[in-house]
Amino acid sequence: MTGPSRVAVKVVSLATAGAFTAYLTWPSPSKAARTSATEPLASTHFTPATLASSVPSVPHSKLLTLTLPPHLLPPKDAFPRAIWSIYVKDSDLQIERPYTPLEGTDGLERGELKLWVKRYDDGEVSRWLCSRPPGEMLEIRGPVQTWAMPPPSDTSAEQFDEVFLISGGTGITPFYQLLHSLFSDPTRVSGKTHYTLIHSSPSTSTLPPPQLLDTLSAWARRYPRNLSLSLCVDARDLPDPPLGIKLHEGRVGSAVLDRALRRRSLRAQTDDAQSWWARVWPARSRPQTPRRVLFLVCGPDPMIRAIAGPKGVQTTGGVLGQMGFQEHQIRRL
Repeated sequence: MTGPSRVAVKVVSLATAGAFTAYLTWPSPSKAARTSATEPLASTHFTPATLASSVPSVPHSKLLTLTLPPHLLPPKDAFPRAIWSIYVKDSDLQIERPYTPLEGTDGLERGELKLWVKRYDDGEVSRWLCSRPPGEMLEIRGPVQTWAMPPPSDTSAEQFDEVFLISGGTGITPFYQLLHSLFSDPTRVSGKTHYTLIHSSPSTSTLPPPQLLDTLSAWARRYPRNLSLSLCVDARDLPDPPLGIKLHEGRVGSAVLDRALRRRSLRAQTDDAQSWWARVWPARSRPQTPRRVLFLVCGPDPMIRAIAGPKGVQTTGGVLGQMGFQEHQIRRL
């Protein structure tokens, strides 16, 4: 190797080593936050939680349950409204990542935080977290509010008639938490807003675990006026789950969204889909007042860009932009 080439190799090696050292030593909120075993759970410090169970789920994922003793639970007036997350710290690398507790506030009141975690090869915290044995102590902080639906009593906030929840992979967890807060208790169910969950997975085997899909399917059957479900897969590698929900093959795109909008009468029906009554007596069809529509999108960045455009932009892109929806109607999580 020539002299200049050796110099270049040394420079690259030193730069790589320096970057790795900076990654481990650079100050961050995660590393700076203290740990307290006596103060209630909060976003300002880490709290020890017990990994009560770690159950293998669909391929490369686990269902985890963390528990907190009563004295470490936050006061009820500090409980957030869905959607919120907690941060879990990898004690080896001293880095943190957010995860969404599936049962939200209901679980927190019992001192339980249930997580669906997918193990990614390039995900430091997910690999570490999925390798922890039951009984181990983990450090968490939160809750941290991600987004919240305005309560019906808040007359100053915008209310919505139709909410479409579009998710991919573990991006379903914020929406499961939201729907759990609405439908797990019959006294909370309101007839004013309809939710449509459209979820996409690479294959049948990588759909969310039965513990989630069975519950969602039961809510949809019990409250058909308030909740609809649609599942999409890129490819079928297992028999369709026995949920009573039709499984669509293909990614979430214009065809899937157009079908969902038509079902909610938000787009004009084709002649074949129109009722014979509307075709024979078009003049008697009552004009509908415009409904307030909201789209929440959560999943891998490429999916979010394809559906709604990239995060951090002021104009709507993707399929929703092509359909004419505006930025104020979309939230990217």
